[in-house]
Amino acid sequence: MEKKVIYIYDSTLRDECDRLPTVPGRASIVTDLVNSYELLKSGNVTVVPSVPATYDELRLFHSSAYLDFMKAYKEDDVGFEDGEEDEFGLSYDCPLLPRLYTLVQALAGGSITAANLLAERKCDFAINWFGGWHHAQRDEAEGFCYVNDIVIAIQTLTRSFTKILYVDLDVHHGNGVQNAFELSPKILTLSFHKYSPGFYPGGGNVDEVGSRRGEYFSLNVPLRDGCSGKTYLRCFKEIFPRVFRAFKPSALVVQCGADCINGDPVGQINITTKDMGECIKDVLNCNVPTLFLGGGRLLI
Repeated sequence: MEKKVIYIYDSTLRDECDRLPTVPGRASIVTDLVNSYELLKSGNVTVVPSVPATYDELRLFHSSAYLDFMKAYKEDDVGFEDGEEDEFGLSYDCPLLPRLYTLVQALAGGSITAANLLAERKCDFAINWFGGWHHAQRDEAEGFCYVNDIVIAIQTLTRSFTKILYVDLDVHHGNGVQNAFELSPKILTLSFHKYSPGFYPGGGNVDEVGSRRGEYFSLNVPLRDGCSGKTYLRCFKEIFPRVFRAFKPSALVVQCGADCINGDPVGQINITTKDMGECIKDVLNCNVPTLFLGGGRLLI
């Protein structure tokens, strides 16, 4: 039987993503590519509009203090004390933006919408290419990520799935997701990423394995500068299937970071889109409900 796929999209979500300080306009470019290749015209793909996240949904991970600060912020507001935004990581790579809370609602809402559809068994696979913001922490923005839609989506999926395997293919370590589930034996995080001195976020070595009841439920595969597609695939094909068989997850969440693809000047990892496709094929062959998210934006 052909698998049912749901693709999350609406113009509001796209436009909000285009306001991010990473590379403006990338969300529109992705949309144009998807439409140009007619990827949504397959008979088993349904396009579903995203629903903005509610305050209570955002509270599944983020603190009230962090959310309330963003809600209260206005572009011309002078009511905040100097430096107060630094407490929430809202500076440097995550500057304060107009309508910041609206942006956060849109980013998280796409992944929550997808997770709800999976949890309700309305599809086999759900895709939100505008999601995948894996660095945000409970109380602060980090690494261009204002909200951790991944953690919230996983929390949403736990309504229906007892064990969830999170796979992070971004060139950067998925630190925000790992930190969120460090103590949980029901969420296993598996991250493939570049690991070298001075490379953000600095963590993700093999000795980070989780804590207490969650010990050995955080797994990291650190890679060197210039890692080839051959090496990347060998690591993935040896490690991912063994983790899947041992953990026996009832659902998967995959962050498909594009910045590990060759040509990215920051990532400097030499895998191709074909290599990434091979990884995704292995995930699809697991035949469990899966949420696919976007990730690191290719800077070329």
